[in-house]
Amino acid sequence: MADERARVLRGVVAVLGVLALAVQLVVLPRTAAAAAARYPEVAHLEAPYLLATVLAVLALEIALVAAWMAAPGASAGAARWIDVGAVGLVVSALLLVLVLAHAGFVENVGGPPVPIGIVLLLGLAAAVPPLRRAALAHLAGTGASARA
Repeated sequence: MADERARVLRGVVAVLGVLALAVQLVVLPRTAAAAAARYPEVAHLEAPYLLATVLAVLALEIALVAAWMAAPGASAGAARWIDVGAVGLVVSALLLVLVLAHAGFVENVGGPPVPIGIVLLLGLAAAVPPLRRAALAHLAGTGASARA
């Protein structure tokens, strides 16, 4: 049963990883270029916002690798990978909060979605520590090695 769950988890992680790479390498650059062309008054933000969002996706990809490594039967140091995944998720959320905060409160663009996005991303970041604790508790309950 644990082997099947690990295979399913790894399959989901692999699909998410491929999608994240596609977003990072194709969707984000094209979207940024199109937005810069459509809104020349904020075209100067294309490069820094693109860099920040690509780094946010990279942090998410690191969290996905950590999920792969923390899957049942994957690694003796699964607790460390859970920590890495938690940090990746928080870093990703905070990078996007910085982009939204700059867009909304410094550049005065973005409208109502900006504070809504900030609240949602901060909520995600705040949810990570309890999720991390639950994952570590589950790991301890399965008898898996917590630290290598």
